[in-house]
Amino acid sequence: MAVSPTPPIAPASAGQQSHQIRAVTPCVALTFDDGPDMTLTPLLLDILAREKVHATFFVVGKRLAYSPGLVRREFLEGHEIGNHTFDHRALTELTDGEAIAEVELTDEAVMAETGHRPDFFRPPWGRIDARIEAALRGAGLWRRMALWNFDSFDWLDDEAPLTRLIGAGAPAGAVILMHDIHASTIEAVPDVIHTLKMRGFRFATVGQLQACRHGTEPGIVSTAPLASPAPSPARSHGSFAHALDAIASVKEYIAHRLGS
Repeated sequence: MAVSPTPPIAPASAGQQSHQIRAVTPCVALTFDDGPDMTLTPLLLDILAREKVHATFFVVGKRLAYSPGLVRREFLEGHEIGNHTFDHRALTELTDGEAIAEVELTDEAVMAETGHRPDFFRPPWGRIDARIEAALRGAGLWRRMALWNFDSFDWLDDEAPLTRLIGAGAPAGAVILMHDIHASTIEAVPDVIHTLKMRGFRFATVGQLQACRHGTEPGIVSTAPLASPAPSPARSHGSFAHALDAIASVKEYIAHRLGS
């Protein structure tokens, strides 16, 4: 499932392939890109737990080694994990092999933490084209793409306008783009949630918005209940962190794979 994007930097060609969500029950999805952050993400998770709100986190693969256990915590607390590539580079500017590595290594990082492959994919800045899609499909890495239809512009690092923008402007069915790497965003989230609740909104993950669309309780048509995953011995967090030390960039990762 994808939604019409409103990229903060450049238009996404994928917007022509997207479909707008129209929710009957007034639901919104909070999505957070570019984490996890060892300091800020735990604060955000505490807020979401207190407010009983689930969100979707689009994680950057290389950050997992520097924030041990956070994606596992996100998963176990009922949040949805999406793939936001390994190095957060525009896929349309990469070779096919580099783009494949960006997605594949992030899949492996998330699976090492959760035992679960991300269901959704969000390309950096929403940039995707037919060539990259074909490359990912050919590698068996293509999955549902989830962009956004409401940009919080939280990268401006201004808490008060963020609360007003989201609280007063987000429509039903909004997939709201935020980032869990800005302190001002974390500070604004409680007010954002309270304002949206006052407007009668319910909160869903990206994957649960279909339930809202049909007027059912968020989560009724979602996946099976989460269980504590047993980390794969071959892909434990420690081995992944060690691999990141040995493979510092995606280009080195490609050379490593070709040489193995």
